[in-house]
Amino acid sequence: PVSLDLITCTDKAFHDAGKGNPVYLGIKGNHLCLFCAEIQGQPTLQLKVSG
Repeated sequence: PVSLDLITCTDKAFHDAGKGNPVYLGIKGNHLCLFCAEIQGQPTLQLKVSG
């Protein structure tokens, strides 16, 4: 099992005051986070190294 954490997205391009603050779902202790990307026209969850 893993522990999850919320990581604030600081990229101003994704901020929309009407929608709230965007976050990544982080995986504690692994420096990884989940994000949604469009792949072949479909939203798909991907893992990436968090900075």
